[in-house]
Amino acid sequence: RRQSPQENQRVALAFLKQFATPALKSHLDAAHLSEFRRTKELVHEAMAHLDRDSAEELALGAVLDGVREFSEILSAPEHEQMSDVERTSDVVRRAIHWLDERGRFEKIEPLLSNTNASTQLRIKRLMLEMRRAVKEERRTA
Repeated sequence: RRQSPQENQRVALAFLKQFATPALKSHLDAAHLSEFRRTKELVHEAMAHLDRDSAEELALGAVLDGVREFSEILSAPEHEQMSDVERTSDVVRRAIHWLDERGRFEKIEPLLSNTNASTQLRIKRLMLEMRRAVKEERRTA
């Protein structure tokens, strides 16, 4: 018997729920995302855990988004000569240093140390904290 689209959706969501780790839930709550965006993030997290190529692509995408948003903080001319892995590591290092200088790294360090969370999720959480810090600095300036 053929399953209805609703049944297919229920089965797919049940499968995805196994990737709804406490780290992902924490990020989703912190980001205040719509239900659609929460589901999209859940799919990204599942992809990152199921396929190494997808994991690397999602992590690089999160880094490039961060560099675009915070170019004055995270961009560096030497990134052009770096591999994707080296660039990702350098951007993460710069973001951590920037947040640490402002006393904001300790708050998110447990998530960033959580090896159950994908690299792309940890980078997104790092960028979310940078976004909050920038907003706060602008508000108090």
